[in-house]
Amino acid sequence: MKKSVLTAAFMILIAAEAFFPAHKSRAYASEKASEGISEAEDPEIPESVYESYEMTDEDVSEIEKKLGESMLRQKDGASTGSGYRRVDNPELKVSYDAENGFFVYEMPNGGGFMINVPLGGITDEPVELRADEDTWIEDFLGNGRSCLKDAGNIVSAEGGTDSVSDDEITGARAENTGCYDFILKSGSVDRSGITLCNTIGGFRIARSDLPVWINRITAPCGYEIGEVISRGRRTEVSGSFYELKSDGAYEVIFSPLIQGLPQWTSRFTRDTTAPVLIFNRPLTEEASDIPVSFHPSEPGASVRVYLNNKEVTLNNMTAYADGNYRVIVRDSAGNENEYSFRVDLKEKTPVNMYIYLVLFLTAAAAAVIVTAHGKMRII
Repeated sequence: MKKSVLTAAFMILIAAEAFFPAHKSRAYASEKASEGISEAEDPEIPESVYESYEMTDEDVSEIEKKLGESMLRQKDGASTGSGYRRVDNPELKVSYDAENGFFVYEMPNGGGFMINVPLGGITDEPVELRADEDTWIEDFLGNGRSCLKDAGNIVSAEGGTDSVSDDEITGARAENTGCYDFILKSGSVDRSGITLCNTIGGFRIARSDLPVWINRITAPCGYEIGEVISRGRRTEVSGSFYELKSDGAYEVIFSPLIQGLPQWTSRFTRDTTAPVLIFNRPLTEEASDIPVSFHPSEPGASVRVYLNNKEVTLNNMTAYADGNYRVIVRDSAGNENEYSFRVDLKEKTPVNMYIYLVLFLTAAAAAVIVTAHGKMRII
């Protein structure tokens, strides 16, 4: 059964209600709905994972137009029911394909997907996501931004990538550092009607040589934390969470809770300390009467300068123009500091200028007096 055909039916049904629950950032753990159809109606799927919705005659009529009556019948000829069931974040069965190096996740309605990192895991390698038949990628987010159709992210799609729609995408790939979330949907038709599964998953790519901001380690789906190694010190841990207390390089070893899963190791460098700016003079509330120069304490840190609330570029990181400055310094891990100061080179006239002015005026007055005296006649 082609998923593109099923999708038309699902879109008709879902238009009457909220199509997808509120998105939870990196919500890797499964949740169950509190109510649903009885287990007797579908003994293989627990009662607790369903929210039920009874289709109207109008719904059925619309589906028949899209799918045709033959698509609503079982292989043995028995008609399907008119029920519609949606499963949000169902319990997933997980196994490991050692030959290809993929974790395989199966949904309760038979749909599923493969990914080369466990759900919720941290890796320093590119990640590839593949959806099974009748399963598709609804969205693929990198650091909160949808990047499903960005060049290089799509691995495969029916009909080519030029005219691809979200419900036809069957694979995606991530290579850059960051936090990724994805939404997968799977549809099936059986005796009791149509079942749609909505699954939210995620992972993080963190290169070991590029520091990241992270305070807590959470074990991936199907794992617990076994050991944490930092600065040559090994700490045995038993549980799903571990709070990180200091910056530095870490190696975290996760132990499988499910038979058949391999041991999983995450390596990353933690950095939660913001860079600072080093100035050529102390900053005060008073305006500076000389140009202000500065440079970041960390190599590679980015510096953004705003003059009177407009972003500007400074030569040699020196503020010459008069005005109010705001400078933000940020490192690759996202730590940042902000500084404000004012430059007013015309605010104070140097003392020596007054001396020169007085001497000039004195000399000018003397010259006038001498000239006037030379022109005087005695009568």
